[in-house]
Amino acid sequence: MIDLSAPSSPHYFTIQNQESSDPRSDGPSPVSCRLSPRLKFKFPSHHPRRKALHDALEVLREVANRDADYARNQNNEGFSKSDSSPGHMLSKAGLETALRNPQLADRILAMAGRYKRQVLRLRQMDLL
Repeated sequence: MIDLSAPSSPHYFTIQNQESSDPRSDGPSPVSCRLSPRLKFKFPSHHPRRKALHDALEVLREVANRDADYARNQNNEGFSKSDSSPGHMLSKAGLETALRNPQLADRILAMAGRYKRQVLRLRQMDLL
């Protein structure tokens, strides 16, 4: 017999079965409870946006590394003045955090799209 007055465990929850044991009965049926293990949510290792977000975060981190002055000097490297603070903040976001938060992921992808050409140009200049 299960003691329903005991404090609940964070690892289990109860499932109430309210189906009647007698299918011909129109009256209320007794409620039985059974404990079921609580499944822990694990984020899938293959997410459709994982590679895009990884690449976008890489772009933002590279631009942030080039923008040590927070757009004080006009040197055509780093974020623009209006994107400087948000860009540095977004470059510090983790991949798992971005995968769990769709709004953050959208902001990262949008900002990385703005600075993708700058990163490509800077990488080509580094090769020379």
